[in-house]
Amino acid sequence: FTFTLFLTTTILVYYSFFVVSHLCGQGLSLVVRLTYDLVMIFPWGKCMLRLFVPSAFTERVVMNEIDSRTRDTVSLRKCPQSISAILRPFLRQHVFQSLESFPEATLNTLTGEPILITSGPEELARKN
Repeated sequence: FTFTLFLTTTILVYYSFFVVSHLCGQGLSLVVRLTYDLVMIFPWGKCMLRLFVPSAFTERVVMNEIDSRTRDTVSLRKCPQSISAILRPFLRQHVFQSLESFPEATLNTLTGEPILITSGPEELARKN
């Protein structure tokens, strides 16, 4: 009984160390992969252009009267597109698609099964 108890606890501690180290490695791999996908797929250029040159993405043009007496002179003012309108297609296409496969990928990570990636960020970036 003592021998079995000692052997069982020793093996349990031994395997638990490697299970924890394996999960840490898989978690680090997941973080690196998600960061890489975010950098490759996120529309950084559109967001920076919208922040620094707001008139590049015009949502609508508004006519303002300059002189109300004659009503002949008007000015045009561009209304820039909001950041949320720029990010909405990205969120619909990539983030929600990733959330659909998240439970399966988490289960595969925990059980040690390989995760099949059907399309990489390069292919998704080319589609945009």
